[in-house]
Amino acid sequence: MQAVAGIVKPQSAIGFISLIALLWGASGMMASIRLGLETALKVERGRPAARAKLVDFILVLAAGVLVLFIVGLSIVGAFFSRLLDRAAEWAGIEATFSGVLLRDGVQLVAIGVTVLLLYRFVPARKLRRRGALAGAILTAVGVWGSTKILAIVFADFSNYNLIYGSLAAVLTFLFFVYAVACLLLLHA
Repeated sequence: MQAVAGIVKPQSAIGFISLIALLWGASGMMASIRLGLETALKVERGRPAARAKLVDFILVLAAGVLVLFIVGLSIVGAFFSRLLDRAAEWAGIEATFSGVLLRDGVQLVAIGVTVLLLYRFVPARKLRRRGALAGAILTAVGVWGSTKILAIVFADFSNYNLIYGSLAAVLTFLFFVYAVACLLLLHA
């Protein structure tokens, strides 16, 4: 138990090395996104290597902040969703979709803003605002729609989870990431 607790603490050498390896691997994933967007946008000359790696680390930091923001936003959205449902119930209105519409609207806006920022600032070539906005809207709707479709398609995977363990969850996540990456590059 003490060995596991020692790994978790960032002050230990193994924890620090693991943290560095995690950040380096995450920056590699962000480099893949950056290179994919630059290829899709036909960027002929990218950034210098040191500056490109700095952009990748900034993207890792921004992704972490975004995850925390979305978690907080979903908590606030769930609170207001329940509040809307209670107000509708008190008023005697049948409003079963108010919470769903609020949650889905927040998801669409969050995805759209994230993709817009990716399209505008990640590639070495700047997109026109209209082009970036159109791509961000299409990507947001596509990602939102694929989330709903994949939720229906993989609804039965809970049965497979009993047999295959966490492997089914990992494969489902990887398929979703693949679908989102395809949409991101297609709409760029």
